[in-house]
Amino acid sequence: ALFIITLISPDQFFSLGLQMSFLCVAIIVFALPKLRVGEGLSLPKRGFRWLANYLILTIYMGIGLAPLTLYHFGTASLNSLLGNLLGIPLIYLLLSLSLLILAVPVQAFILSYKFICDIWQAWLNICASLPFHIEGNWISLPMALALACTLILIFMAIRGKFRLLLR
Repeated sequence: ALFIITLISPDQFFSLGLQMSFLCVAIIVFALPKLRVGEGLSLPKRGFRWLANYLILTIYMGIGLAPLTLYHFGTASLNSLLGNLLGIPLIYLLLSLSLLILAVPVQAFILSYKFICDIWQAWLNICASLPFHIEGNWISLPMALALACTLILIFMAIRGKFRLLLR
């Protein structure tokens, strides 16, 4: 997809949206350790494994996007780690309810949607007030690239691919 997009419109390569989207995909595909969901495990153990995978993915995304966001915005945040724990399930509920409201505009669904929106907004306010963020610290392109390369090596070491570099 990246090849086709940049072949059709080469200026898209410098688009921040494209960079962030493909960086997230690259983190998911190449950086995350392969963790089994838990075949043959009991339901509580599978749920715990799923939660652990979810937390690891959130941590990797927060750390992996930091060089790009520090370069472009002068900010990086790990507040999203906590924010995504409740945020992603809430967004799933909001999207599901919005589709349901479009199909069947029942007052109970609308009230439920508004209630979940209020919970979502309160959760965002709590997460935004956490101290796990850097603001006003732009880094240069060489620093961003050096930080990205360091993170790639760390992610590879965690995933177990570091030994390939030593050959």
